[in-house]
Amino acid sequence: MTPYRLYFMQLDYNGETYTHYSVKETISEWNIVCSDSPNKVQGEMKDLATLDWIGEDGQDVYVPSTPRMKPYDMQFKFIYEGQDDNFVTDTRAFLSYLKAKRLAFYESFTKIGRKDVLLTTFDPDVLVRKSVDNTSIMTFSLNFRVYDPVTDVVSTYSDANGIITGLGWSS
Repeated sequence: MTPYRLYFMQLDYNGETYTHYSVKETISEWNIVCSDSPNKVQGEMKDLATLDWIGEDGQDVYVPSTPRMKPYDMQFKFIYEGQDDNFVTDTRAFLSYLKAKRLAFYESFTKIGRKDVLLTTFDPDVLVRKSVDNTSIMTFSLNFRVYDPVTDVVSTYSDANGIITGLGWSS
């Protein structure tokens, strides 16, 4: 069974345009597999504006022509499999990449991606299983905040092996 792949791309935003950096895939870059990806097709709507007049029954409610969505939190679960000596180095490099900038992500199984995502917390639920060849398997979770809950990030192109090398979205 081929694991689904999680792709990240760092972004800079100057208030008008985004600068895109190269796409990184967690398995090939850091030996880290995403084991649980709780992607949402749609999040929760923002509360509607209401007026509650004391002398009238019910409420007046403003219903916009386009409902607005709340930002939301996501927790991804990861598994690292590699040499014992490389776990700290690979995991630090992964976290350093994620903390450096705002992000876009794309998950290949659900084909769901979002932009304006920031890492909020690292939850080390470290499970270590050593084998005879000096290999360890370790698990951990990362929490992210999705600040743009509506823009769909898609793969824009891939290489000859089907590995995604570009992410994008329509404005």
